[in-house]
Amino acid sequence: MQTEAQASPAEAVEAPPPAKVIPIQAQVLPAVWNDVAPFLQLALDRSCGERTLGSVVRELAEGQAYLWMAVRGGEVLGTLVARIVPWDAYQSCEVWLMSGDESSAWLDPMDEAISAWAREAGCIDIRCYTRKGMERLVKRFGYQPIYTVLRKNLDGR
Repeated sequence: MQTEAQASPAEAVEAPPPAKVIPIQAQVLPAVWNDVAPFLQLALDRSCGERTLGSVVRELAEGQAYLWMAVRGGEVLGTLVARIVPWDAYQSCEVWLMSGDESSAWLDPMDEAISAWAREAGCIDIRCYTRKGMERLVKRFGYQPIYTVLRKNLDGR
């Protein structure tokens, strides 16, 4: 029986490097749109239909929302859309779209990037609208439930 230290080089498996998180400025959006749109649409498809891809791109283009993408080796692994919400007493960073593949490669650097941006913008917290599956993944960063949102469907959608 071989121990890990005795494993041959052919058997050694290196973990891929973590993804790099890049904030996307509105003027650069057209250049990356084909890479990020599928991730944004996936998140929208899992929502209750409040927004469309068109409304997301409009908010990004107008500077009402901000986009980050996680990239490794030229491949987009994940996206996040956030905005700054000015409450009466303070500001919050609100994450309202997040989607991607290989979350273990990009969640850590994404949390670091969005946290630094939110602090720089004067926010005292980050609020993340998410499904239960993503909630389990981000709890380790200190996210805790603060509200429960219930929905009663009135129009059959």
